[in-house]
Amino acid sequence: MKNKLFNMGTGVKSKYSKEQNESLILKVLNHTLKLVDDPVLKHVSFTYVRLSGDKSYLKVYVDTFNRDRLPKILRALDNASGLFKNELAHQTHFYKVPKISFVADETIDKSLKIENLLSKIKGVK
Repeated sequence: MKNKLFNMGTGVKSKYSKEQNESLILKVLNHTLKLVDDPVLKHVSFTYVRLSGDKSYLKVYVDTFNRDRLPKILRALDNASGLFKNELAHQTHFYKVPKISFVADETIDKSLKIENLLSKIKGVK
């Protein structure tokens, strides 16, 4: 893609905060996900990303409606990681594109577990 959808400067010395960079990366990755033609990746979204301090590593948190398919989805995303890195390189001006790892977002599962525990505590009183 020649057009830069998400232009964030030259990347020589980052004048943007880590949070701004993460927000940009999340936008680019979710946009790229829409372009992937893989039925396994339907109904998948990237919920948030964490960029390492040296910007060499990127952890991308993944969620989907069908939680049973997460292992298969994560494998498909790992196989497509080159596409995501390529789009990050084209859509941003980062000096170095980080190594991407995809992980399951367990936020909803953890909040449901806490909710159940709180319900049990309320039921005991």
